[in-house]
Amino acid sequence: RTTTINRRNITLCVISRRSRFRAGTRYFRRGSDASGHVANFNETEQIALVSSPGIAEDVQTTLSFVQIRGSVPVFWAEVNTLRYKPDLVVMDVPGATEAARRHLQEQVALYGDTSLVNLVDHKGREQHVKAAYERAVAPEEKAALEKVAYHYFDFHNECKHMRWDRISLLVDSLTEDLERDGYFHVTAGAPDPVHWQLGVVRTNCMDNLDRTNVAQAAFAKHTLNKQLRTAGVFR
Repeated sequence: RTTTINRRNITLCVISRRSRFRAGTRYFRRGSDASGHVANFNETEQIALVSSPGIAEDVQTTLSFVQIRGSVPVFWAEVNTLRYKPDLVVMDVPGATEAARRHLQEQVALYGDTSLVNLVDHKGREQHVKAAYERAVAPEEKAALEKVAYHYFDFHNECKHMRWDRISLLVDSLTEDLERDGYFHVTAGAPDPVHWQLGVVRTNCMDNLDRTNVAQAAFAKHTLNKQLRTAGVFR
């Protein structure tokens, strides 16, 4: 999509890259396998191409920001029945923590510092997945890594009654992480990028769809505002 802000032409792009590992449909594929590959893992990149005033073809600045999402990296599944909500099972078996460790190690190797944002409910059927996740990333467990930070946000409680604006509380709580991670920024004709993105936010809910979309959109908007100020589009 192309738009104009303060006489600057801006092309906005979104690229979603879905992992080829642990593929499958909603409900039938959940959690992690023994190798640490998780269901519904996606890398989303937003790109902003900023052109000179009045010259759409003259791209002065390229800005990029990457986020990831994926199923909770523990052994869990939903047993499909004819009920509206399938039975949820968390398998606390040997190797579960090791699988989570492998998953997080791969994230750190690929993306650097990783902020885990968990949006599942703290009560009801989702509580068991939340508890298993927090056991896996607890400091005393092998899965805990130096470059991984865990953040919990009670989405349904904080944003009830359609108060989507309260997602700003989550963004505020991750301000330091977002500042540390940064974003990619390169200008035309320069030999080296101005900035590199050095870390990533990994967001999940149960399906990694609705709640995750709201959170990722908030992180995206927060970062895009910073990027456009840096590029001189905003004051």
